[in-house]
Amino acid sequence: SNGTKFSSNTVETAQWQVMTGTDSWRMLFNAADWGGDRQYYAKTRARDRSRDAAGVIIGNQGATFAPGVSLVSFIVDDTPPVSFVTNPPAASFIQNFGSGISGTTNSDLSLASTYYLKAWYVVGTSSFFWNGAGWGAADVQTPLPVSLTGSTGTIAWTYPGSTGHTTPTITQPDGTAYGISIQARDNAGNLETPTTIQVRLDQAGPVVAITTPMATSPEYGAGRLLATLSGTSFDSPAGVSRVEIHIEDVSDSPALSWNGSAWVVDPSTYLVTLATNPWNLPSPTWLNNKQYQITARAFDLAGTQTLLGSQPVVVIPYDVHKPSTTITVPGQAFYPRNQPTVLSGTAVDWRNFPATEAKSGLLKVELAIRDGAGDYWDGTAAFTPVVTYRVVSTNTADPAAWTYPPSNPAGDVLPPFADGAAYSVRVRASDKTGNVESPDIVYSFTYDAQAPTTTITMPLDNSYATAFTVSSGTYVEATSNLTAMYVAVRDVFGNWWDGAGWSAFGAPSWRRLITPASAAPSSQNGPD
Repeated sequence: SNGTKFSSNTVETAQWQVMTGTDSWRMLFNAADWGGDRQYYAKTRARDRSRDAAGVIIGNQGATFAPGVSLVSFIVDDTPPVSFVTNPPAASFIQNFGSGISGTTNSDLSLASTYYLKAWYVVGTSSFFWNGAGWGAADVQTPLPVSLTGSTGTIAWTYPGSTGHTTPTITQPDGTAYGISIQARDNAGNLETPTTIQVRLDQAGPVVAITTPMATSPEYGAGRLLATLSGTSFDSPAGVSRVEIHIEDVSDSPALSWNGSAWVVDPSTYLVTLATNPWNLPSPTWLNNKQYQITARAFDLAGTQTLLGSQPVVVIPYDVHKPSTTITVPGQAFYPRNQPTVLSGTAVDWRNFPATEAKSGLLKVELAIRDGAGDYWDGTAAFTPVVTYRVVSTNTADPAAWTYPPSNPAGDVLPPFADGAAYSVRVRASDKTGNVESPDIVYSFTYDAQAPTTTITMPLDNSYATAFTVSSGTYVEATSNLTAMYVAVRDVFGNWWDGAGWSAFGAPSWRRLITPASAAPSSQNGPD
């Protein structure tokens, strides 16, 4: 060295410098003389005033060096330590300080000697600092000790660690910002500029909603497909990190959960949705005619979960069965004058195995009345070519006993049936999922408003006879076949023939005749 700088182009023998003084000596250096952040070595030697025989001072010069005495090493460190807070992460959201505060400090050469940690929050214009046992008075700063791991290089520090302090408590409302600063001084006296981070308190869990399937109309199936689950979520101040969905088949025992590819017995299976607000998730492979419970929950960036009692749940049946109906009236091929007055039947949204299957229930039962021309009764006035189904009186009970009229809404009447005309009644049911019975249940009948007519050909009217053995005649029935024909014979005394003798009129007075099976007109006869 030339006394002001260091050089690698010199050798030791040429660089011994004469110091100022002897008993106590010194050599002055300026800060610029040093190449900072390096280790240095210093040797000292002295020469005494011994003389040779001629009296010339030649001196004895030291040639050995004692470590720590005439040979020392030291470090020139002009770089302050560098510290970081790693937990909690900067600009993160926290629920509490439960895991403590931690970080690292690097002061490679002279190592850190003193640490200054502070934690605080601000209310108005005042800052409140943690003092190791509680939050201190306004604006009273309290440096906190830390526990150290390691001795060289990057040192890990934690708080409270083994300091005897307690973890900072949470006393402020959600959204409160907490500051954390760390500052270290090394053994060379370098003091770093404090490293400061801010975190924000968020203890309230996110709000999450299920919009599909709809809680107000939860019936799905073949008639109303459900291909995607969707909804919304919200959280402040942290924001939503993820939304999770649990899909459970509750019709089976044990209940089955969808794991994304199969149904398994695992109630802890939750699937992460695509996005968060709005969120969506492809539907599972639905098992037909089962009831499902769909639960949603969300996590925010602070790690807070939607509270259990606030997690939305939607229960749906997935119904692919079509409901069934029967027709009780009409129930015969011919109806007489003024009949029928009311059409009736039953309907049910059925299940094969009620213990393990679900259904959506009946929504409505519809009825159509068609005449022989194929036209439809409009419910109140006329038959028209427009296909018209009328809703019958029952549309909620399951199973249902339906009648028509009344209609739903009320106001319908039966058509004025025409004598000799053919009609068909068509009935179908729909369930709440949208499954529609197909084909319709159909019953046809003919309206016969005219009674058959009969004539007596024997005996002749107003004739005289000593006796007669056969009474006979003809009948006319234009629409329906006869089911029976009867004759009554009265004598001049007002008595009636009962098949064995004469007596007062009663049920036996009408004697059933022998009639051919063919349609009218025809003839009839009977024994006397």
